Amino acid sequence: SVEAQVWLVKFCEDTDLLMTESSSCFPTYFKEWMNGQYSRQTACAGQDLMTCDNNTPLLDAFTSACGEAGFPVVATKSIKCMKHFAELNAEQFGSDAESPLRMFYQPTGTDSDDDIRLFFMQLSFASNISWTSPIDVL
Repeated sequence: SVEAQVWLVKFCEDTDLLMTESSSCFPTYFKEWMNGQYSRQTACAGQDLMTCDNNTPLLDAFTSACGEAGFPVVATKSIKCMKHFAELNAEQFGSDAESPLRMFYQPTGTDSDDDIRLFFMQLSFASNISWTSPIDVL
């Protein structure tokens, strides 16, 4: 949902002091990417994409996966758009055990990108709190 996207980014911003070099906050990276792609899309509005942007195929794929708005992504496109971002990330940085692509799965018997599901979202940061502590400690 739109609300969940905004909440996750705010959570990352609120825990920013706990971030280290090895920390990871997918929602923040996703938001930054979305805003960058939306800026490119807006700059090319009403123009021939082939002459406006040298990464036109990527911009077309962005529009197809994510729509024509910035962050947060409409709920009906959010998972497909996050997966698109994860795929581009994997192409650029490699698909290893830490790749955001591992967060998604294709349900058995389906083959459409519209059927992709978010399995989990990992956020990592430094903390001295044991997440198994009683609720009043958390």
